[in-house]
Amino acid sequence: MKTQYKLIRVLAIAFSVLLVVLSIESCEDEDFKVIPDAEIEQTIFSIAPARADVGATVLIKGTDFSPVPVNNKVSFNEVSATVTAATDTLLTVTVPEGATTGPISVSKAKFTIEGPVFTVFPAPSISELSVTGAAVGETITIKGLNFGATVEENIVRFNSIEAEIVNASATELEVKIPAGATTGPLTIEVQEQTATLEIFTITPVILSFEPIKGVAGEEITLMGTNFSRVAVNNNVTFNGVLAEVVSASTTSLTVIVPPEANSGKIAVEIEQLLALSETDFATVPTIASFSPETAAPESEVIINGANFSPILDENIVRFNGTVAEVTESAETSLTVLVPDGSEIGPITVEVDGEVGASTIDFIVDNSIVTITIAINNENDDVEEAEDGRMLLTSGDLELGEFDTFTDGGDPVGLQKIGLRFNNVDIPDGVTIESASIIFVADQTEGADPTEMTIFGENIGNAVAYTEDINNLSNRPLTTANAVWNIPEWIGSDTPIEDTTTVDISTIISEIIARVDWAQGNSMNFIFEATGVSAGAIQNDVGREAETYDADNPEEGAQLIITYRIN
Repeated sequence: MKTQYKLIRVLAIAFSVLLVVLSIESCEDEDFKVIPDAEIEQTIFSIAPARADVGATVLIKGTDFSPVPVNNKVSFNEVSATVTAATDTLLTVTVPEGATTGPISVSKAKFTIEGPVFTVFPAPSISELSVTGAAVGETITIKGLNFGATVEENIVRFNSIEAEIVNASATELEVKIPAGATTGPLTIEVQEQTATLEIFTITPVILSFEPIKGVAGEEITLMGTNFSRVAVNNNVTFNGVLAEVVSASTTSLTVIVPPEANSGKIAVEIEQLLALSETDFATVPTIASFSPETAAPESEVIINGANFSPILDENIVRFNGTVAEVTESAETSLTVLVPDGSEIGPITVEVDGEVGASTIDFIVDNSIVTITIAINNENDDVEEAEDGRMLLTSGDLELGEFDTFTDGGDPVGLQKIGLRFNNVDIPDGVTIESASIIFVADQTEGADPTEMTIFGENIGNAVAYTEDINNLSNRPLTTANAVWNIPEWIGSDTPIEDTTTVDISTIISEIIARVDWAQGNSMNFIFEATGVSAGAIQNDVGREAETYDADNPEEGAQLIITYRIN
């Protein structure tokens, strides 16, 4: 009985579950169907741009677009386009290949709406410029495609500054660079389409610079327009000398005055476009050093620095106010002679009115004196023949050469040479530092080895030569002497160092040590052929020097003596 009851109870429960399931299915078929929201028709407010070329991006503004790009179907005059981005109110599309002028349409679900007409218009393009840079006010030619056929259809801008169009065609524009134009993009706009050249260079302009004068190594600031922001792209020169640019912007340059610069225009060149300053920059000469720092009058001093003139006469050098002779000049060095009468003090160099001064004083050593005594009488440079005859008015002096001149008798032969210098201004008690005799070579060349020994006449005041036989040989000689091996002479172009004797200071020292020596006396020097020149029998050996001539006094020999006042 209990078993039967349990079975009836299980069957009842199963039947109840079946009824519930059947009820639910019945409800889904009739009373509980899911109904989707109603689709809302999209709208188009505007398109931008309204005209463009194939490949251009167009923005469609409206309402109720699908935020899923592929759910929006866009066509340009029935040619399908790609939607690259979408929101409820904005579609971004690309003008498709094959598109023609006509309305834009947007489809979504069961709705298709038509928007404004889109005009397919080929974009302008730039293919060639007559120049890649120009100055304000200049006219350039731009070549390309799809320009407006009339002036009014084109808008040309130089870095956003609109330019005047002089002439126009579909392939060529003539344009004047506008005032205020700066280096930057060149754009051409035609029917809302734009062609762009990334950089068009406007000629730089130097408006001013400061300071207006300066020394080598000093920084100068240039103010202007259209400079390059890249320092190395600005080629700045001071009167043609390239300078270093340390910083740059489009309106200013900081540069360093170069050592070789001279006063003149400052120039800025960018891509072969040149700007010149209206006024000159004045370079002030600078003295970095000089050597030696102590010297006697007439001594040579080399001044090192910058902004000197390579033209000798344009440099005015003073030793503590006393003008010095400039013997050599370059932009960075001057060679000068210490002037007589100068005193301890600064050295100054003046170029074009600008003056630079040394930072230390030059010390004039007035204890060192150099004097020059020249032969000043035709009877003071003489020859003595081998037989003792005296030739007081010979036209030249044969040094180590056999002279075939007979003078009415036998050949003169190998001669002794005498040189008498008058008014030798050496005071008592001085020390002879150096001494030499300088000859002037005549036209005759000579390269054979030649040796002459130089003596002094051992007397306090040498008397004039006479025509007496052996007038030269009979004079007493100093113990001191100097052997001169004469270099090659190449005629009148022989360098002065080759016609200058060896040092004869010991000979002069012996003479002035005599008790009969007095300041202003005369000295006699005697040259004898020795060594390889002794016994010469040919007239094509040795050397030939000029003698003093009243018509050519500069051809006479000179005695150079440097002494120290103790």
